[in-house]
Amino acid sequence: MRPGLACRFALITALLASLGATSTPAEEKVVPTRTALRTVEGTVVDVSSRPAEGDLEVVAVTLDAGAKEPNHLDLLLAPQQVLDEISFGLEPGDRLRVRVFVSDMGPLKVHKATNITRGTMVRFRSLRQIPLWGSAGGWEGGDCRKQAGHGGGHGGGHGSHGGGGGPKR
Repeated sequence: MRPGLACRFALITALLASLGATSTPAEEKVVPTRTALRTVEGTVVDVSSRPAEGDLEVVAVTLDAGAKEPNHLDLLLAPQQVLDEISFGLEPGDRLRVRVFVSDMGPLKVHKATNITRGTMVRFRSLRQIPLWGSAGGWEGGDCRKQAGHGGGHGGGHGSHGGGGGPKR
């Protein structure tokens, strides 16, 4: 074997050996973590807004879940512009069922919300907690889904069936 070729062969062998030494054994493979969600139902006590994702003002809701929760829950929905654009109305006294991302700190980000009083449902964030609105606050998700037997909202558009919301991210 020529010296130059032997040197290259030795270099490639050493490189492959080092890659094998740093790889993770099969029993230690990293398993992707799932986002923890929980469903809560209650009555809207207060509707306000506060800075949230992307420094946008996001509608915040205080939810009274009754005896099921120790305190009122603080929830983050979406910018008011989004709620207006998709016709997701909300006011104190409305009954909400929400899927929220479990968190130990701060208000809970809402994945999906159903306004039981008005019969509408929409998904606000992907399962990776990515908001379905753009950095300027414009809606990029699907339509607000109208629940059977209720007024309000609109449906039938892209992403309005099977959970609402737009493209999965």
